[in-house]
Amino acid sequence: MPRLTFTSHLDGIAPEGEFLSAGETVGAVLDEAFAAHPGLEHYVLDDQRRLRKHVIVFVGDRKLGPASLLEHKLQPDSDIYVLQALSGGCGAPNGTTT
Repeated sequence: MPRLTFTSHLDGIAPEGEFLSAGETVGAVLDEAFAAHPGLEHYVLDDQRRLRKHVIVFVGDRKLGPASLLEHKLQPDSDIYVLQALSGGCGAPNGTTT
């Protein structure tokens, strides 16, 4: 059964730990999680059901592109990770770069 895990940044709106689903695609698994956790879909997908820019999805160690995300076929033992994308530089506190 595919396992869905959300980053800790989504605590409070996402399921704690692993969310198990019988879904055969990433979209089907996400839809089950969205139904069980109101408010989560709005964070992950926009109103056109496209992945938001601040969210990254991996299946195993493969980062999925937004175009193929929802249709991506899963294996019964697939691990899906939904992460908050982080941005910024690696500048030192005084504004210099390292």
